[in-house]
Amino acid sequence: MGNDNYEIQDIPDLTPEYINKLPVLAFNGRIHLISTAEEMSKALVKLKKELCVGFDTESRPSFIKGQNFPISLIQLATPTDAFIIRFRSVTFCDSLVNFLESSTEKIGLGIKDDIRKLKSERMFTPNTMIDLSEIAKMKGHQKSSLRMLSAYYLRKRIVKSAQKTNWARSKLTDAQLRYAATDAWACLLLRPLLEKAPHMAFDAKL
Repeated sequence: MGNDNYEIQDIPDLTPEYINKLPVLAFNGRIHLISTAEEMSKALVKLKKELCVGFDTESRPSFIKGQNFPISLIQLATPTDAFIIRFRSVTFCDSLVNFLESSTEKIGLGIKDDIRKLKSERMFTPNTMIDLSEIAKMKGHQKSSLRMLSAYYLRKRIVKSAQKTNWARSKLTDAQLRYAATDAWACLLLRPLLEKAPHMAFDAKL
């Protein structure tokens, strides 16, 4: 998907005009909407066999300063499948705790707030949760949003139009599901490119 052999001088400034002309990055694999504890447990059994999965969450957006809503969705992605867990519809059961504490690497971006929100629901000990924003910071990047990193490393554009939609609604749209899946899946694509990038190579433009 990305090109990890490009030369530094070939990377353009990431202006809004440049990003908006990039091809869209979208997950095109199988999306599994998980709405019951039984479905979640079965999905997690499969996911625990993976070495790593993409990880993200979505919460109902707030347009009032200081107002926050609990997590509505947990997204877990492999290269071919995305599991969208309707967190308000399932209990924070032992199987989810076991997965979050398992050796399977959970790769996300800016996941400190995700972990904090999950811990407010039930205490657990996060294990092998890889935050790409921390790797980006160590590499010298000053901006590390998924949209910016995807444009830089993958030469693809993340469409954010669904970001501020209501994730707590009873029926999610296809656009919401595709966006949620893409956010988790993109982390899998970015991780090896970020890790291989030389320190401070791109900070002047990102």
